[in-house]
Amino acid sequence: MNNFSTNMKKIKVLLVFLYLATYMGVNIYASSYQRNIYRKNYIQEPVKILYQEKVEKGEPAILVFQSKIEEGDMHVYVGNEEVKFFNLHDNKYFFFINYDILSRKKRGNFKIQIANSKIGYRLDKNFNIYDKKVLKERIYLPKQYYDKDEKLIRRIKYLLSSYEYSKLQQIYKQTYNKFYDGKFVLPVKGKITSLFGNVRAYNGGSFNSYHKGLDIANRKSGTPIRASNNGLVILKESFYGRGKTLVIAHGHGIKSLYFHLSGFCVNEGDIVRKGQVIGYLGTTGFSTGPHLHWEMRIYKSPVNPEYFLETDLDKKFEKVVQN
Repeated sequence: MNNFSTNMKKIKVLLVFLYLATYMGVNIYASSYQRNIYRKNYIQEPVKILYQEKVEKGEPAILVFQSKIEEGDMHVYVGNEEVKFFNLHDNKYFFFINYDILSRKKRGNFKIQIANSKIGYRLDKNFNIYDKKVLKERIYLPKQYYDKDEKLIRRIKYLLSSYEYSKLQQIYKQTYNKFYDGKFVLPVKGKITSLFGNVRAYNGGSFNSYHKGLDIANRKSGTPIRASNNGLVILKESFYGRGKTLVIAHGHGIKSLYFHLSGFCVNEGDIVRKGQVIGYLGTTGFSTGPHLHWEMRIYKSPVNPEYFLETDLDKKFEKVVQN
């Protein structure tokens, strides 16, 4: 009797196992069949690279691609870093590629990874990073800003790294709708005394930093400074190192920065137009004389402002979309 009961239990366990195996097998087959259908439909419309600019260190480069996958399901990576992309028109998108001018990389890799809950697809593409020729320059700051006194040096480093740096890093991350219209304009009249990318040594030190913008000098302090393009004023601040500072967001992650001003005539939250007076030339902060340090960034990356003086992004995108 005991043997009979034991055998019946074994039979029941076996039947349950066979039922579950059959049920799971059918579902696995169905899921696999469904995924293959999605994959087949997806591969019929692959991601296409429509336009790609030459990538040079410190220079922004645009890549335009087309995809039928829903925008909310797409992810774009440059190397291992996810970057934001923007919708142009008719399933066409673009994003910026930026490489630090001091980067030692000779070759880079970016990958476009597009996925949804049903199927994944990834397009990998290599591109060359071209070196940029840079000049060297020595900068001598006034003694009150650069003294051998250790307490002063510690205070300067603390103020720059702890407050100014963290404040600006938060600003760089912010994204806004498009404001800019056509080419950017030079924000002040004067002589360009230092180019983007110049490698610098301060007060006899080593060449271990580079200039992240354009310096435009004018002997007349108080000369009007104008917005380089339409945008939203997102920062108005008096810094110890950068002096009186304005930051304007132009959309698509593009921001313009204005340092060493003598005064402001706009406030945070103001929408400004290209050419509108926003402040006045000065020599506040770490400065050797009246000048404007004009900087352009795409998110946290400093890029050459001359690119935006020469490039009409609207016309470029319009041409790509029409082709």
